[in-house]
Amino acid sequence: MALWAARGRRLLSGLGTILSVVGVTALFGAGATLGLVAHLNQPAGRRATASFLTNTLADVFRGTITVGNVVQVTAGEVEAENVVVRDEQQHIVLKVTRLTAQANVLDILKRVLGSDEKLTIVVDHVRVERAEADLIPAGDGLPTLAHALTPRPPSKPASPGQPGRYVRVWLPAVEIGQGFARGRISDSPTLEADISGVHGSLLATPKGAAIDVQRFSLLGRGLGGADAKGVATLHIRAPGAVWASFDGYMGDVQFGSTVRWQDEKLDLKVDLPKAEPAAARALLTQWPLIKPAEARLHLHGKPPDLDVDLQATIGDVSKLSANGNLNVATPTRLRLDVEGRQLDLRALWPQAPATSIDVDTDFGLHTEKGQVFVDVGGALKPTSVGAFQIPAVDFSGNAVGSTFTGEAKVHDRG
Repeated sequence: MALWAARGRRLLSGLGTILSVVGVTALFGAGATLGLVAHLNQPAGRRATASFLTNTLADVFRGTITVGNVVQVTAGEVEAENVVVRDEQQHIVLKVTRLTAQANVLDILKRVLGSDEKLTIVVDHVRVERAEADLIPAGDGLPTLAHALTPRPPSKPASPGQPGRYVRVWLPAVEIGQGFARGRISDSPTLEADISGVHGSLLATPKGAAIDVQRFSLLGRGLGGADAKGVATLHIRAPGAVWASFDGYMGDVQFGSTVRWQDEKLDLKVDLPKAEPAAARALLTQWPLIKPAEARLHLHGKPPDLDVDLQATIGDVSKLSANGNLNVATPTRLRLDVEGRQLDLRALWPQAPATSIDVDTDFGLHTEKGQVFVDVGGALKPTSVGAFQIPAVDFSGNAVGSTFTGEAKVHDRG
């Protein structure tokens, strides 16, 4: 049994950082083969397998992984219930009700007990019925769940000249029936997410992990005052890039988004194909527009400093474009160069006369001690409002709370 335990530890320590419920399943499926030798699918053997897995995983990961009950062990399938992950502070950060892994268990056992320097384990199909995660931020901003599923430093080899074994685990088909997560990212409000219909794959090697989830349903709560629901994708390379997409609705406002994180840089794109005024006002009560709007937002850079590019269409012809910089640290600062073309005041006031205004302005915003400070400055090109001709105007001003002060210089030829 000591030999099996040594081989099990060597196998498990080579899997690398497993970043999701899927990773726990992979480790479980590989380790459970050890129970086949003497106690194939017998009650005592299943209890011994669960106990062995719990003790072995305790030596591998920084957190604690407990396998509550092994339900079934056959030559082609392993099934367990009540898998619990605790972080280094012993907080429960992940609970899985039922896991099922289908694979050629005897072939896996043969490979584990073999002497090949490279070991590849294939688990053909993994099914997680339900998982619940509690995302508690650690000191570095990452969830403690990520630290809990990080392997401990590898132990020394049995003999000085014996190389470590190179182990890969490949899960080509992974399903999660239902999942729930709650937590915060850095200083964000508490976020909640329900996921279902997850289909993906995972590859774990000593060099890292690759997780690809092609499509799944997502219901998110905690941002924007309304639920976000739609279809998402997720791709993780650890170490490496993380990228994802989401297409759906925030309340009744449709939007699509893509995000990529690589080399500590963020690239976020949000596309609003059409925001109706009533739907937008349900999310933001002070929404000023009474005309439908389309918008595309691009944020990119290394936080807390991000470059901003915004393109918007209001009504049929009015165009707005803006680019500048956003600093999301405290205090928040925003600086934009804004260009407006063919702006129609009827987008704000239905009784206003028809207008076609061209304007260029600098816009700045920052927060200080709970107050919002705004400053603007720019130029209005000659235009007309109804029957009145308006000459070019240079203007500047600032606002603190609800108080605005400013000045304007009119270039009147007369």
